[in-house]
Amino acid sequence: MRGLPGLAVVFSALSMAMVCGAAACANSGNKGFTDEQDVTPGSSGGSSTSSSGGGSSSGGSSSGGSSSGGSSSGGSSSSSSGGSCTTTPPTNKCGLVAQCGCGGAETCDIVDDAKGGVGCVTAGTAPLGQACTSTAGCAKGLTCVFDTCRPFCDTTCGTGLNTCTQVKFTDGTDVPNMKVCQINCDLRNANACGGNNGAGIAGCIPDGKGNTDCEKAGTATVNQACSGTNVAPLCAPGLTCVNIGGNKKCMKWCQVGTADCGAVASCQGFQTKVMVGTVEFGVCN
Repeated sequence: MRGLPGLAVVFSALSMAMVCGAAACANSGNKGFTDEQDVTPGSSGGSSTSSSGGGSSSGGSSSGGSSSGGSSSGGSSSSSSGGSCTTTPPTNKCGLVAQCGCGGAETCDIVDDAKGGVGCVTAGTAPLGQACTSTAGCAKGLTCVFDTCRPFCDTTCGTGLNTCTQVKFTDGTDVPNMKVCQINCDLRNANACGGNNGAGIAGCIPDGKGNTDCEKAGTATVNQACSGTNVAPLCAPGLTCVNIGGNKKCMKWCQVGTADCGAVASCQGFQTKVMVGTVEFGVCN
């Protein structure tokens, strides 16, 4: 289907250099960041490039909240060993990537963002990709970064995960030891990131580089207004914020070339395609 003139999508997109606000992202809290890019419409059916709008992403500057979660070896990371546990400097109290050195109900987390100092934090129950407000809400081994639970990493991530991403301060410098995994999910599935789990709402977003991630979502439904940033109103999971002639509204994700939109609508892509792997996505229109 031809793209409508003047159509632009405001997608949430996680960048390869996530940014943390202010001087620190805070201890044991959630780390957030935002970014927005408008994507010009396309004509044929491709999907657009990702731009941020919902909650967070693409390299924009991070807001801030406090994070509990820094990532693993980002700046200084795994070295110095304590017994069978490879601990993380400079404090070497536990190991971020290996998740060792803490009690059975604790997560090794960054507790000093400025220096990358680590310590043991009581874990919660929220699984990978689901919403959180602090590491204390995430299951053992996961940290709360960008409003969702995720693991630390060194250079690569495992099954169900995407790239290992270095988080940065707003001045462009790396947050010490802060590398986290992006999460593999289905843009169209409202429950791909757990939806509303009581701690918040999480949805799947594209990162503009062929991957996805679980980040903060909202409650705005199809055709309702959205901000195009990471502040309310945000689109509900499974939807994305689209700018049509200056008016931003939520529209449903779909896979281009499929019957995702049913008999009444079709899946419209954009000139700058949004790809997840080799699959192209658009919106139902």
